[in-house]
Amino acid sequence: MIGEERKTATVRRIGRRSTAASAADAIRDAIIEGTLAIGQPLSEASLCSSLGISRTPLREALMELEGQGLVDIAPYKGASVFFLSPPQIRQLGRFRKLLELAALEAAMQDCPDELARDLDEVVAEMGAIFSTDSTSAYGALDTRLHESLIAHGGNAYIRQAYQIVGLKLAVFRNLIPRNWDYITNAQRDHLALLEQVKAGRVDRARAILERHIDGGTENYAANVNEALQNKGPGRTGELDDAGS
Repeated sequence: MIGEERKTATVRRIGRRSTAASAADAIRDAIIEGTLAIGQPLSEASLCSSLGISRTPLREALMELEGQGLVDIAPYKGASVFFLSPPQIRQLGRFRKLLELAALEAAMQDCPDELARDLDEVVAEMGAIFSTDSTSAYGALDTRLHESLIAHGGNAYIRQAYQIVGLKLAVFRNLIPRNWDYITNAQRDHLALLEQVKAGRVDRARAILERHIDGGTENYAANVNEALQNKGPGRTGELDDAGS
């Protein structure tokens, strides 16, 4: 009888976690895609209605997203999507640079061929985007390229630290409009980085990546406020049908 009670309790915990995990996935996607804007308050009632869940799994989901740096939860104020001011964006950029440069150097030392192969594949796909009109598709590939650097760095602590950075960067890539001139310049950096990786020139590769990250960081910091104003006031914690 005791064994049966324990088994039932375990199944129930897994069920609640599954619902919370699904809710976290939906809210995370909405934040990254911009359906829920940075700094936007999150109404538990609206989210529960949109997702078709109760408050308990929703709160578990919000706590998970808080741990990932996408949601802020304040006592007596509730939850909101994270917000970064321009100075905070620059701090994030400096931290990102430390992680990516360390990963790049390690990857070029330990697995240069694998790194070059994966970068070559992503950069080629980026080049194909220029025949389309999809800046969002380019942004997804941009995320993939930089995550590839981290993955090949071979350091679990760097990968763990980069998870929060990477999620925030994905948000800003969708929030800040990027015209084709900006994308063309970014693609030149990617091609130059790939060339130096293939040639095994670590110092030159580091210099290109550092300049590239600094440029992207400054673009986000300089345009975040205007981008939020152009987006207009968000709905408090509502998800559209695709997000739910």
